[in-house]
Amino acid sequence: MQLKKRIFAALAVTTLCAAGAAHAGPAVTVTVKNLGTAEAKYSMVGNVEALTNAGATPKPADVIRPKEASTFVVRGALSPDMTTAVLRYKIGAKTCVFKTAFVNTIVPGGLGSGTIKKAPKWTKDAESTGGARCNASISATSLSDFSWKAEFTIQ
Repeated sequence: MQLKKRIFAALAVTTLCAAGAAHAGPAVTVTVKNLGTAEAKYSMVGNVEALTNAGATPKPADVIRPKEASTFVVRGALSPDMTTAVLRYKIGAKTCVFKTAFVNTIVPGGLGSGTIKKAPKWTKDAESTGGARCNASISATSLSDFSWKAEFTIQ
């Protein structure tokens, strides 16, 4: 009986994961570069940053040494039309909060005409505190699968 329960549980988890993957948003490849002279330390504040961490493969580096970088991929779990990545790195009292997102929005004339028309939009932002110099850029986008590459720098 225990074996049947374990098999059922494994099948249920596999099914849920497969269903979630089918509805996942596009992937963003994130590269965080530390241009400073001290280690940049990763931290999470709030649900959006925790969701970014949960959807990241591999996980963001806990520490990025000076003049080095960390690269990982984040895939949105909530909708095939949306992916958001928000993360925070600190160098001492300097903090950078990096944000990038993709939203595939319905455009006018899209509803009621038999087909839904959508327009893809990618965004990026970097907020700094404590004298940090932060930058966010999007280096590539794909119209075929809506994936993109975001590069963040902290100094």
